[in-house]
This record gives sequence, structure tokens and C-alpha cells, in this order.
Amino acid sequence: MNTRNTRPKITRIFNSFLTGLCLLGLGLNNAVARELIGLDYSVMTGNAVQLVFTFDEDAIEPRTFTIDEPARIALDFADTTNSLRQRNLQVGIGNLQNIISAAAQGRTRVVLNLTQNSEYVISLDGNQMTLTLGEPGQPLPVSSQSDAPIIGGSLTTRLPGIAKGITNIDFKRGPNGEGRIILSLTSPSISTDVWRENNVVYVELIGTVLPNELQRRMDVSDFATPITHIDTIQDGSNIRLTIASIGDFEHLAYQADKIYTIEVAPISKEEIEEKLTDELKDKLKDLFKR
Repeated sequence: MNTRNTRPKITRIFNSFLTGLCLLGLGLNNAVARELIGLDYSVMTGNAVQLVFTFDEDAIEPRTFTIDEPARIALDFADTTNSLRQRNLQVGIGNLQNIISAAAQGRTRVVLNLTQNSEYVISLDGNQMTLTLGEPGQPLPVSSQSDAPIIGGSLTTRLPGIAKGITNIDFKRGPNGEGRIILSLTSPSISTDVWRENNVVYVELIGTVLPNELQRRMDVSDFATPITHIDTIQDGSNIRLTIASIGDFEHLAYQADKIYTIEVAPISKEEIEEKLTDELKDKLKDLFKR
């Protein structure tokens, strides 16, 4: 009799235990109820970058830490799921190279990869958190209601616009038969790399985006310059120009504000011999100095 009376009690205790586990599970799920649903960026006056994080409920201040090599800022949002449309975005404006986000174990981490470490400030307003990132070595700008973004993009509902890149490519022939490739840039602070291999000059614009209509080959062989054609492509996170030329030539690249020019000029045999002679003289002077 005692055994029979005990079984219902054990069953009730066991059922209560299961119910407690279910409620605990619901409680854990509710703890991770906040969602990161939007991340917009814009470059402000002074080349400062402003990031606006949007959540589906009140925003929280993340746990942050910085790394010097490579330069980056990591933001950890506790009890937050990641609902961003893109998890890896090339930005290339101001000091910000790209943004990477990931979620694990009930938290979301957003990593800002930088060119150099710089000051930043975080503020909360309702369901949004704003992070303002300054230029390296410069004080953070004082924001006001009248400040307007110069250019920006979003990870929320639309694809990002061109943060740094080219808006136009033009070709002209100079008075001495030189070919001039003129690039219209979106920003005067784009980093470039120029080098020559045999009869080809390569130009890379670092951390830039090329519009689809500019990804093409330009045949300029009819202009009677050393340049025969120019290929412009998107190569990963960079824009690459391949400038094919013929004959003896020298190249020069220079920039004035948002206009970047690559000049390829013909060079005569006499000029080559004169340069070689000057180089030989310089080497002999160095030898005698030693």
C-alpha cells in the first residue's frame, strides 16, 4: 500500500522537474531575445566614420576591446542574436577597412578592422547604439544636429554604396605623345600601388569598389601613344588597372585632390642612353667616395 501511494508522488515530482526545465529553457531563450537588425555607416566631416547599430529593442552598451596589430576594435553584445543581411562588408572609408560580424553562445561580436588605431566614442539612444570613429592622431569631431553624412552604406535592407572607388575613367593624349589615364575618385585619401613588369604598368587602388559599367577594356591604340589598351577590374577588395604598352616608355602617377593621373610617355633611344650615362656617372662617384 505504501508503495502504491508513493508512485503518484514521484510522478508528480518528476513532472514538476520537467516543467521547471522547460521554463528554464524558455527563460534562456527569452534572455537571448535582442536582435541586431541593422548596421549603417557614414563618413562625416573630418573623415570621421559613424556607425549606427539598430536593435529590435533597447540597445545595450557592448563589452569592447582593441588590438594594436592588426589594428581593430571588437564589440561584444551579450544576449544578442545577429540578424544582419551581410556578415562581411568591405567599407574602405576614413580609418575603417571592413566590418565582420558573427554570433555564438548567445552573443554577437562585431569586429572593425582599421588602418590604424584611433579614438572612438559610443552613445545609446533607444534601440540604437552609435559609434563614432575618429581619424588616427586627430581628436573626435563634435557632432551636431546639422551634421550630414557625406557618403555611407547599410547592412540593413540595401546594398552599400561606393565608399571609396572610381566614378569615371578617361583617356587623353598629351602634346608629346604621352598617354594619360585620368581617374575620378570618390575620395582623395585612397591608397594606391603602382609598379611595372616588362611592358605592362599595374595600378591598384586599395580598399575600393568599381562600378559594373567601368569594369571593361579600353582600346586606345588609335591615339598614337605607347598605351595599347587598359583593363580595369575588381580584384577582391581592390581595383586593378592593367596598362599594356609598346616601345620604350616611362611612367608617372600623380594626384590632385580627387583626380588621379597615370601618365605613360614615350622615351627615345638618345634619352635612354643619356639616362644610362647619368646612372653610370653616379655609380662611379659612389665608388670613388668609398
